[in-house]
Amino acid sequence: VIASAMSMIGFVTSLWELMVLMSIAGIGNSVFHPADYSIISSTVDEKRLGKAFSFHTFGGSIGMVVSPIIMVALSALFGWRIAISAVGVVGLALAVIIVLASGVIGEGGKSVKRIGAGPGWRALVTSRPIMLFFVFGVFAAAANSGVVNFSVKAFQDIYGLELAAAAVALTVYQACSMACVLPGGLAADRSRYQDVILIVGFGLTGVFVVLAGIGILPFWLAVIVLGMAGGMRGFINASRDVSVRHAAGDLPVGTVFAWVTTGFLIGQSIGPAIYGALLDVGEPTIVFWTSGIFSLLAVSTVFFNDSTRARRQ
Repeated sequence: VIASAMSMIGFVTSLWELMVLMSIAGIGNSVFHPADYSIISSTVDEKRLGKAFSFHTFGGSIGMVVSPIIMVALSALFGWRIAISAVGVVGLALAVIIVLASGVIGEGGKSVKRIGAGPGWRALVTSRPIMLFFVFGVFAAAANSGVVNFSVKAFQDIYGLELAAAAVALTVYQACSMACVLPGGLAADRSRYQDVILIVGFGLTGVFVVLAGIGILPFWLAVIVLGMAGGMRGFINASRDVSVRHAAGDLPVGTVFAWVTTGFLIGQSIGPAIYGALLDVGEPTIVFWTSGIFSLLAVSTVFFNDSTRARRQ
């Protein structure tokens, strides 16, 4: 569905057509994370879940890094219409490959182990651990949106830099985050202390973001510190996903991950509005203070979530 909509965007003649096709693509994208996490949870041994989640996240991170480069190059060579349609065609080819290779996922395309159907949405929204992970997702995504969407402009104002120079900090942040995803998967599998990884990781992320953005460091050092923040954020991803999987219990895994992912989407939606409003009335350093506060709020949810300590028991 996503690929079909994207391939047709190259032929739009009005804004309304574009909005309809983007809406269709968004609907198709909505099932991605529930489906992929459900497949991984159903087909991968419990002892290797962290590595599986981290490898999956690492692949997505590579795509996010290279896609702007590819799209800019294709647009420069062939125009934006051909560029976006070509990406859609590649997506359709990938969908065919997934169908043909479906036997790799489990035995004959079926899950190796079945996950219980569970009692449904009522139990989901009344589950304390799942709701805490939902809130965690809101705060974590809001924290990240500040760095991703507003750090470049904030660094320009704080240090008086050109756009290209200020963007170096964000590039380092994202690169370090991607580099630490796989080590984080190893740690998630080897450690029983998922709560400690989440608390320390997100706590340090918040501290490093604030330290990098309050203007007391030379810019080169601020870039290094922001890279450390990105590294810690990437490192905890697998522990977060493994913790959500364990918290699901008998609930349907796909539904649980869908609910937690909704929290992340809400955080991504409200975050930019909050940062934009604060920037209109405050100093550019407020971007980093706010991101740090959101990170600490995410940490606070872990303290009250007993499911992150289940493996230790």
